[in-house]
Amino acid sequence: EDDVPEDRYSTTITAAQFEEQIKTLTENGYNSISLEELKAYIEDGKALPNNPYMITVDDGYDSNYDIMYPILKKYNAKAVIFVIGNMIREEPGRHWNKNTLVWMTWDMLKEMEDSGLVEIQNHGYLHKPAESLTEEEFRESVIKGEELLNEKLGERKVKTFAYPFGKATSYTRQFLKENGYMAQFMVTPGSIRKTSKMDNLPRIIVSYGKTGE
Repeated sequence: EDDVPEDRYSTTITAAQFEEQIKTLTENGYNSISLEELKAYIEDGKALPNNPYMITVDDGYDSNYDIMYPILKKYNAKAVIFVIGNMIREEPGRHWNKNTLVWMTWDMLKEMEDSGLVEIQNHGYLHKPAESLTEEEFRESVIKGEELLNEKLGERKVKTFAYPFGKATSYTRQFLKENGYMAQFMVTPGSIRKTSKMDNLPRIIVSYGKTGE
């Protein structure tokens, strides 16, 4: 819980760090928003609450459920989890080797989504950078990931995609747009503005040691 290996510092924080960040945001008048709220703001000009922010998490590790979810409930904060389709199973487990992190189950994802605080979105069926896949392989990864989400959790009200490793191509951007994906998330540092391109949305990576300040 609070023992983060150095090789994961770039994308992992402790439970105490995460709670301190959410507590600081809440106490300073920041409001977490959903994908539907972001869509309404970008496409229809609908106003967002004051000081909006969005929590996004990739992959689907059980720490999202065991650590993050209770903190979200405590502060009534929203989050989006982009999950890898072939890693989510009926039982939690390590699917590569004994040293990998533990993945969540569909029941965990459903419980979180049913709370109204967490949205589950597509990170592909395979966790591979788009540039390493053929066009057909990328299409299959997106479609299989989407089909699994719809089968296990119900059809998505809003469809968005986070690129594994933040790698996109001109083909993948166009394919997702043509198939109803309203937003594509990268790992390029930055904040989302009304002028942001929906097929190239930046994110602020919160790494180990960062405080709520």
